[in-house]
Amino acid sequence: MLELLQDAKARRAFARLVADDRVHIAEHNGRIIAHAPVGLAGMIEARGLDVVTLPHAKAAVIRLVVDLVPEGQMPRLQDKNAAFITMFGVHLPLLHASPEAARRLIPVALGTISSS
Repeated sequence: MLELLQDAKARRAFARLVADDRVHIAEHNGRIIAHAPVGLAGMIEARGLDVVTLPHAKAAVIRLVVDLVPEGQMPRLQDKNAAFITMFGVHLPLLHASPEAARRLIPVALGTISSS
């Protein structure tokens, strides 16, 4: 996740941490909203260092769900018929990607979602 934040900064794109490995989600007005559990806002584990606190957003609308899979299990092409997930009755785009591929694909996928 730290790499995604750094990549966005390098592209001069807006990105903010909401939560690390624990996040609360809920439906609100047809959108899925994510926010950090009380006491964990802005905190993220910097592997090999410690837990650090970063600038963060109180909440964010979820526009894309990424299912992280091992490199060998990542599909070469996404199945457009299975490219959605339903959460709380809201349909969201679903991307299956390895962690490394996700860094490259998330900006592209979000750009595609924004323009459609």
